[in-house]
Amino acid sequence: MFILFTGDYMIQKSLRQQYISLQQAQVYSKMGELRAKLEYEVTSSMLLIQSMASYISIYPDLTTADFNRFAKELFERNAHLKNITASPDFVFKYVYPLEGNEALLGKNYRNIPGQWERAKMAAETGKVVLAGPVDLIQGGKGLVGRVPVYNDKGVFWGLVSSILNFNLMMESISKANSTNPIKFALKGYDVFGNKEDIIYGEPELFSKTGIINMSISIPSGKWRMVAEPVNGWAVSHPHALYVHLITLAMMLLAFYLTVGRIKNMNQMKAARTHEEQIKKQLEQLNSELQDRVKQEVEKNRQHVEMIAEQQRFADMGQMINAIAHQWRQPLNNIRLVMQMLDDMDSGEDYGKTREELYEQHSELVDYMSKTIDDFRNFFSAGKQKQIFSLDYEVARTLRLVQPQLSHYNIRTIQNCSYENNPDDPSDMYFGFMSELRQVLLNIINNAKDALLSVENDARRIVINIDKKDNNYYLSIFNNGPAIPEDILKKIFVAYFTTKQEKHGSGIGLYMSRTIIENHFNGTLHAENTPDGVIFYIIFPENSPPATLPQN
Repeated sequence: MFILFTGDYMIQKSLRQQYISLQQAQVYSKMGELRAKLEYEVTSSMLLIQSMASYISIYPDLTTADFNRFAKELFERNAHLKNITASPDFVFKYVYPLEGNEALLGKNYRNIPGQWERAKMAAETGKVVLAGPVDLIQGGKGLVGRVPVYNDKGVFWGLVSSILNFNLMMESISKANSTNPIKFALKGYDVFGNKEDIIYGEPELFSKTGIINMSISIPSGKWRMVAEPVNGWAVSHPHALYVHLITLAMMLLAFYLTVGRIKNMNQMKAARTHEEQIKKQLEQLNSELQDRVKQEVEKNRQHVEMIAEQQRFADMGQMINAIAHQWRQPLNNIRLVMQMLDDMDSGEDYGKTREELYEQHSELVDYMSKTIDDFRNFFSAGKQKQIFSLDYEVARTLRLVQPQLSHYNIRTIQNCSYENNPDDPSDMYFGFMSELRQVLLNIINNAKDALLSVENDARRIVINIDKKDNNYYLSIFNNGPAIPEDILKKIFVAYFTTKQEKHGSGIGLYMSRTIIENHFNGTLHAENTPDGVIFYIIFPENSPPATLPQN
């Protein structure tokens, strides 16, 4: 009897602990899903605002029609945008849509209490500043995002700001919470570190015990989410009563066995059946916990894919800048040819015939068309394994960004320690070519930004390629300033960025390491050297199949 009492107590204790752990896992899993959804909604909206800032940095003298055309495209891609403005030197000059926002035109941030501090912070730090939610005049709540704009020489131009529909954003989160719902609330901290009121949910959730906390990363600030089950935490397991009844039945059975009341083997069989039921119930509980673990792994995988999607937005801005540098000189030459043709109508003699000038004009247009083809082919490679030369792909990547690097007087050097023979399969690699390009572009663009603090005539990037011990070794060196040790440990963490003058999303190096580890079975790390900073990429050889054509 004592053994049965003890067994009942231990089983109840185990079931109670497992059920509490299961509830916590369910709430934490749902919080992770809602956090990923909310971070994606905010980040994707801010990336669109940053794309407007990138567009203005290339065309700082844009017209109102140009601004409206680009803003209309952004509105069509994101339903959370309520308006978007651009303010050169902090004065509102461009507004979309204009209807209902006419009063903003001509206003100066310096004369608007409560907004000037945040506008000035965005200009001084070079970071995205997100404030709110705030009450809107037309009803509802909105988030206010501000992005500083710099021209191609790094000179401050002004601000791009937008109001995001916070109510619509939370409706989307509520839909995601419709299945396996939880009760949650949000509290925010603004860019100055000041505590804000509860921005969503019931305030009393923050004072409850046993509540689960989770931080939410947003540009220039953070939010905190707390949550519990919809009906609160259940302490008793749903099957506790059944276990008690089964234990009681076993106790009665033991009593009858003790006093000799068992008359046939059927009663003994019934006792064994009850024991099997208890074991099956415990095994079922363990199986459910294992399923939860598998679901969490799958949700983490989806979160990584979402970060990759955000990185593609950031790469789009880099591509626009690269094309702009590629086209700047041909456009100037086309303008000169057109001027010469115009002057020839007035009798000017340049020593060339009109046909020669037309031919020169056609060559420039063909060059610009080929530039677009190069970029399209470079970024359109599908996510399938291909056969390629590592030395050639590094050279091809450098060639695409060379106009940008030359603009900042950055010299590039590429060395390959082994002879690269395209007819020798051992010199070729079989893998994800497009993803390796993405890693190279991220590291080279980071090196470019770091080199802007080096003397103009001393900037250089050196890429060495080596192959030994059945491994490839890539080292990408720049002679920029060393990275502080406390920051060097964090540069591969998602959303961590230290960029001040340019917009940094904080996901480029995180995705680069993920690509090298998951798709190349390799490693990516960075070290400081006496002359600068060097990134090491190491991954094993992967010989191509003989039946596939070479790239």
